[in-house]
Amino acid sequence: MRHLVASLLLLAACASSGTHPGEDTRAVSILTVRNQRTEDLTIYVMHDGYKGRRLGQVTGLASATFVLNEMDAPVATDLQFLAMSFVSGGSELSDPVLAEHGASYEWRLTPGKQNFAFRRLTKT
Repeated sequence: MRHLVASLLLLAACASSGTHPGEDTRAVSILTVRNQRTEDLTIYVMHDGYKGRRLGQVTGLASATFVLNEMDAPVATDLQFLAMSFVSGGSELSDPVLAEHGASYEWRLTPGKQNFAFRRLTKT
């Protein structure tokens, strides 16, 4: 019985992970979001002007780090990040950055409409 429950839990975890068999899910880049606003934000990755995968949430006055995979950040494409607040209904779009393997991106969201996005390269 324990094995059946463990198997079902594993199956549910895999099904809810958002990945599908055959997808390349290797980590290629990292995004750190520093939310200096008081509202919680949901972060999405965008490329070629289309909203991609939901990366997760960053709470108000906190930071969160997200892993970007091959599907999120195809090499040599322009990436943008989208922050959405479901409380205020507002959204914020980062400046575009060029996707590179091994890159570490940082996005700082300050109060108001001013935000900063920049790229730092890391050794791989």
